Amino acid sequence: MKISIEWANSEKSIVIQTLYDGMTLDEFHEMVEIHHDMLGSVTHPVDVILDISNIQERGSNRKELLTTMINASRQAPINERLVVIVGGSRFLRSLIYLTR
Repeated sequence: MKISIEWANSEKSIVIQTLYDGMTLDEFHEMVEIHHDMLGSVTHPVDVILDISNIQERGSNRKELLTTMINASRQAPINERLVVIVGGSRFLRSLIYLTR
């Protein structure tokens, strides 16, 4: 799988999600489901680090991926607090932040 998602600390207050070039939309949807399950397993606020430094912004499915990422950010779990995006262009980060 070209996506990694894990707790960053034992308190389960930070999740790190890393996206890798070549990931499929199905893999991204799977990560979103895992993300929702992880945040649903705790009642406290959780911060998210989204690392997109390993993906290319050009390619055949990039438009669909961006649309999917934006839609996913609009359906964030209620206890998702802060999302920090690492990597990617300023334009891509801005698009994702604007949807929140």
